[in-house]
Amino acid sequence: MESWLTTGSPAFVSPDRHTTYLVAGLSGSQNTQLESSARTITSAALVMVTVFAAFAAGRLVPFKEMGLGLAAAVLIDATLIRTILVPAVMRLVGRRNWWMPRAVDRWLPAIALEAPAGDPDDRKAREPAGV
Repeated sequence: MESWLTTGSPAFVSPDRHTTYLVAGLSGSQNTQLESSARTITSAALVMVTVFAAFAAGRLVPFKEMGLGLAAAVLIDATLIRTILVPAVMRLVGRRNWWMPRAVDRWLPAIALEAPAGDPDDRKAREPAGV
């Protein structure tokens, strides 16, 4: 369960982080991303902490241990990691946040939502698939 907050929340946190970085710069993109994702991440963490605290309130010691440990982990992840550590590391790393090794860049497909300006195949790029 705790792994969802770790692996699933980037879908809410950073779908357009690089685009926001290109438009607003580093501190502007951090502020925008924190503002846009804070409610979703906080709500998910609150639900998970509540469920895990319910396990901790049970009678079986293994469930108490698991509930307390997972509730603490989610609480630390949602507060300290996502609101303090990640923005601080991104500010320290700067432009290198978006660095990609050439071998990986060659391996990944080039995906764009819009055709580049002045592209002669602009009409084809706007046609739906299969037409």
